[in-house]
Amino acid sequence: MTSICLNLHAHHPQVLRHYSVFDRGEHYFDAFRTREACRRLANRCVLPTNRILLGLARRYAGRFRFSFSISGIALDLFERFAPEVLISFQALTETGCVEPLATTYDNSLAVLYSRGAFCEQVRLQRQRAARLFGGEPSVFRNSALLYGDELAEVVAALGCTGVLCDGSPEALAGDSGNRVYTSVGSALPLLLRSGELTRDVAERFADRTWDRWPLTAPHFAERLSALGPDTEVVTLDWDYATFGLALPDDSGIFDFLRYLPEKALACGLEFATASEALSAYAPAGEYRTGRIVSTTERQGNLAAWLGNPMQSHAAHRLYVLEPDVRAGGDAALQADWMRLQACEYLEAMTTTGGVPPATWTLAAASPYDAYINYMNVCDNLAERCGVAVPA
Repeated sequence: MTSICLNLHAHHPQVLRHYSVFDRGEHYFDAFRTREACRRLANRCVLPTNRILLGLARRYAGRFRFSFSISGIALDLFERFAPEVLISFQALTETGCVEPLATTYDNSLAVLYSRGAFCEQVRLQRQRAARLFGGEPSVFRNSALLYGDELAEVVAALGCTGVLCDGSPEALAGDSGNRVYTSVGSALPLLLRSGELTRDVAERFADRTWDRWPLTAPHFAERLSALGPDTEVVTLDWDYATFGLALPDDSGIFDFLRYLPEKALACGLEFATASEALSAYAPAGEYRTGRIVSTTERQGNLAAWLGNPMQSHAAHRLYVLEPDVRAGGDAALQADWMRLQACEYLEAMTTTGGVPPATWTLAAASPYDAYINYMNVCDNLAERCGVAVPA
């Protein structure tokens, strides 16, 4: 029987305030705009989605199961600005049908720049999730599902038992991605996201020019059940912002979610959490990517965050400060440095058309303004470390 492994991801960075070259304060984030954005995500997306999911978990008494991942900074912001969100996640985990996943604390690209920073973020997020949900997450989902062949060794050393990553058609070379695989050179099992099916909902659901519009729960369930005999587990990974923000209530997205379990179960499908799916099926072979892959853009590359010199320079500028940030032992300085790693700040500097820039993450009118603003913050961070700022 084919299993559906559904994961929903929640993240929200702090909003950077306008920070000019003349500013010298240590207050980099706009608390008012952060609160407004956090409350919008809570009220329009997370809370209504979790109400539906909780009702489904109770209605189907164990037959509907899924996973969720939530960054540490999102947990912090919800606790501060929307504590009812944490209560809704706790209610889901108490059903016994829902599994929290491990992820990075600040939705960062740390895995590309600093193994120490990456491991610290994963460790802190797992500890935070354990305190809130009663158990430490064991399956890992990286920011934007970033994955490379060397990541498995790092994640396994952290005590994780599996990884949810993107299924690259290039890496699969014609093989089905709807199976469990192992990482190169290790026995760590991998779940590969079905990019096409995930995008059908996240990107095409409201597209009236799409030849499959309107996408209804019965149609989607029928597609899942007709994927072929080599399909064992279909992994879907959606952002909470898909439900209510990217796709508003009047698009029908909440009804789609509400009726999907009923129609999928009627088609002979079953639901499984990430851990259950990883343990239920024998690996079909090794998944060798040869490079870093991600969910962003069809090529799975890193252009959304590191596609131009501004983005690369900004990321390098932040991570080169790590030794000095850690040497001082200043907890506030280290916290600011970690918060500034959220990849949305780099995404706001993109000049490509692949992904809309996340301009809401900082006060900037253009990618160039975003770069200047971010670099001004990094310069102040360097001054706090006692590092000379380049002229």
